[in-house]
Amino acid sequence: MRIGAAALVAAGLTLPPCTALAERDVSAIFEDRADAGAYSGDWPIWSRMRLEITRRGGSAEAIFRGHLSTTWQVDADEGGFFLGNRPEVADVNGDGKPEVVVIQHVPSSGWRMAAYLPPGTELGILGEAVFAEGVDQAVLLGVIDPGGDDGALIGVVVREKGASRLLIYSFQDNAPGALGPYPGYGAGPAGSAPRVRVCRDQRAFLVANAADGTVTAIGRRGESAELRLWNSTLPATEAGFAKAASCD
Repeated sequence: MRIGAAALVAAGLTLPPCTALAERDVSAIFEDRADAGAYSGDWPIWSRMRLEITRRGGSAEAIFRGHLSTTWQVDADEGGFFLGNRPEVADVNGDGKPEVVVIQHVPSSGWRMAAYLPPGTELGILGEAVFAEGVDQAVLLGVIDPGGDDGALIGVVVREKGASRLLIYSFQDNAPGALGPYPGYGAGPAGSAPRVRVCRDQRAFLVANAADGTVTAIGRRGESAELRLWNSTLPATEAGFAKAASCD
């Protein structure tokens, strides 16, 4: 993974040395479409990820206010790409700081889910899950926090030989461990409709149920492998996913 030139963009006041800086705000988007190469799916693929990391702060006496913003351009390895509509920014290891979660195709090793540590002076990787050689697509559904002591969960659907299965990852000791696989669940059609449902105290991944072609919500309760929180008769189309996520 190559890192493009890190441009430091200062906005507002330059903070004096005594100024306390708050925790970083991180945003991430994909940029620049990639060459499809051997990928035959419908999801968008990208050659670059753009990270913007902003620190805001001020003096205790409210004399100084300002923020510093740093932009990083992270380029995929030659022949590789990122997949999906956007990276996910979430605290996946419970340290109170956000990580950036992406799906990548790397020429040397195939498909993987990777969680990156937003850079200070360099980009680091928290952990990764490399998928089997036969996998020809991996879709990041999103990240949910079920509450309690469960920690954040990362939902990924992988496709192999035309069949899809759901994997749910959680980070323990900064390494991803997987629940599943749960066969018979897919990501549904490519599109921008959310694949996560967050309604009051229920948080779940939205998946396409291969058995009946509808949208199903799947989460977790304690140490159990699966909890179906919400089942629908909505068709697993982009419009169906959007409606399923609306909490109506």
